[in-house]
Amino acid sequence: MAPAVKIDGSGVVLKIGFPGDLVFLHEAKVLQMLDGRGMVRLLEVDWNNAAMLLERVEPGISLKADDDDDRVMSAVATVIQEIAWPIGDTAHFQTVAQLGEAFQRVREKHNGSSGPFAEGLLHRAESIFKEYTATTEQQYLLHGDLHNDNILSSQRGWLAIDPKGVIGPREYETAAFLRNPFYDLANETHRKERVTRRIDLLSEKLHFDKEKVLNWTFAQAMLSAVWTLEDHGEINTNYVQSAQLLSEII
Repeated sequence: MAPAVKIDGSGVVLKIGFPGDLVFLHEAKVLQMLDGRGMVRLLEVDWNNAAMLLERVEPGISLKADDDDDRVMSAVATVIQEIAWPIGDTAHFQTVAQLGEAFQRVREKHNGSSGPFAEGLLHRAESIFKEYTATTEQQYLLHGDLHNDNILSSQRGWLAIDPKGVIGPREYETAAFLRNPFYDLANETHRKERVTRRIDLLSEKLHFDKEKVLNWTFAQAMLSAVWTLEDHGEINTNYVQSAQLLSEII
């Protein structure tokens, strides 16, 4: 990905994947469907060569730079509301239920046990995914990784970048943001209180069920821990510690 300038002098961003890359295809498809609504605008795409031109987001400052929780949660809520896209056809994207299959892979690898994870934490995360995805409620096309570094300031307000494209319940979208800043709060004395307040604020602003938001945040922290083990062969203790703290709030 690199900044570029079109012939007419307008600033853009060139992003290149590789042919057949599903991550690239899903991102481009989401951006095409949303057409700038709450997300960076897709200007042109070459599907065969996995290249796209994107609107250049300026000033492009990450939401991570703002430490005011009320202001930050308002921005996150606005983006989530703008990008929520009711959808029925799940053929082109992964579903949240499919993401949750990672927990079963842990058990298959460790003869039914939770392996290197605490049984209570893994079981609770599994149960949340199963319960919340076994529903006939309206499903939505979600960003799928809406953490604070993926929300940037722009001339059009706060915009999301780098969508993954996942189908699931709207409450799932809140969790990536709520679990990600744990890195920033690691040394805070009142960490649990601040996390609880963030969950309260975002749930209230979106009119979401607080229990679902909290449970999804916990379950996603555990899912991230499983993914890092699968991808890198070791557990990211930040995610496990986040899950443990969240389990104490639940």
